[in-house]
Amino acid sequence: MPREIGNPPCYTSYRNLVKDRDNNKCRACGRKGSMVKHIKSQKDYPELRTEVSNGITLCRECYDKFFTVRRYIKFFKSKNINILGL
Repeated sequence: MPREIGNPPCYTSYRNLVKDRDNNKCRACGRKGSMVKHIKSQKDYPELRTEVSNGITLCRECYDKFFTVRRYIKFFKSKNINILGL
């Protein structure tokens, strides 16, 4: 299946709802957050793509720390944010 180009309106609404819930602040460091990251991957959980509870607002610096799943889990544990029930 080809990847969609651009984001549908429902995804833009999802991003805005997540940012509003988080008061436009990075949940990891508290700075202004401009990025929204899915907690559970879109690939593995497509049904959660627009579920607000599956989103987290991050600043660009914190967002860029997501290169591997191991770093992802370690990063949030270091911030005492239990997002995966681990």
